[in-house]
Amino acid sequence: MSIQSLSDACEIIMGQSPPSDTYNDDGEGLPFYQGKTDFGSLYPVPRKWCNKPQKIAQPNDILISVRAPVGPTNLCNSEACIGRGLAAIRSKYGISDNKYVLFYLRSIAELIESKGTGSTFQAIGRETLSNIQIPLPPLPIQKRIAAILEKADSAREKRRQTIELTEKFLQSAFLEMFGDPVTNPKGWEKLLLSEASEKITDGEHLNPPLTKEGLHIITATDVREWGIDFTRNQFVSAADFDKFTRKCKPENGDLLVVSRGATIGRCTRVGNTRQFCLMGSVILVKPKKVRSEFLQYLFRNSGFLHRLVAVSSASAQQAMYIKDISNLLIYCPPISLQLKFAALVEKVESMRTKQRTSEQELENLFQSLMQRAFKGELV
Repeated sequence: MSIQSLSDACEIIMGQSPPSDTYNDDGEGLPFYQGKTDFGSLYPVPRKWCNKPQKIAQPNDILISVRAPVGPTNLCNSEACIGRGLAAIRSKYGISDNKYVLFYLRSIAELIESKGTGSTFQAIGRETLSNIQIPLPPLPIQKRIAAILEKADSAREKRRQTIELTEKFLQSAFLEMFGDPVTNPKGWEKLLLSEASEKITDGEHLNPPLTKEGLHIITATDVREWGIDFTRNQFVSAADFDKFTRKCKPENGDLLVVSRGATIGRCTRVGNTRQFCLMGSVILVKPKKVRSEFLQYLFRNSGFLHRLVAVSSASAQQAMYIKDISNLLIYCPPISLQLKFAALVEKVESMRTKQRTSEQELENLFQSLMQRAFKGELV
């Protein structure tokens, strides 16, 4: 297996943004992709179009983000205009297979990211892309490797889609049982969130010294829709933990809400899990007159979240405050109906736990296959 520079295996086309008066939202011209924000899991999703493109990607070109963030990739599925946040990588006939190259670039995404430079935002240029080293077996072997990886990747993607469908099911069930939380068509009683809660508070505002072991401290980054991610392993001492939890002690059934940053409004329930304390980027709600399952899906409703962000001026400040969330008016359906919804959530989440285990197994398999493939051990 020979090792070649990416520019020897592929043609590299750096993007160039056209004048702003040449692109539109009406579907006129070619799809205009500007960066990772336009990427899907494999193919980009058009949001804007351009009728006077400067640089054009062809179907089956690899699109790589070259500016903040550096490294993510997609496969172009139609002729498209590309802005300066992207480059198109086009396989050379008879030398490289586009999907083989795509999987290889994804396998070294962290290495590519590390090559970014710039004080304002990270970026890479043509020279950096050109000098990426890629192992190139004969073309038929490349195609066989790509087919194996594509099959494993497809299984991984189907599992992700299944998990997303179960989430959409619960969101639909919430609306069916309780109605739109913004318009309240069923005329449920309304309460301030502070009236429906035993306590609303947030975590520690000053960055504490971290320790190599101890008790977990959780930030906005660790709050996921599926639960709390403890894998970053950030710890504080027992003394700091005791101090922080006097004000804010997460317990089973509490709701955690991200209060600042790009994932503002993301929430999850606290389950029967290990002990942890919170940083100030997370608000804790202890429900009293409502079930936490109900509250969780109330916060996940897009209309309710939009209202929450608007009330707290979060769109400008990228932060929401305890006073804003406390004064939020919410509807309060009968507790008997909330209990039915909670039972449904429990059943679906039990199924999703198994799905996530399967997803992780597929992810591990895929990563193992990629490592073997580019060491020449797969075929």
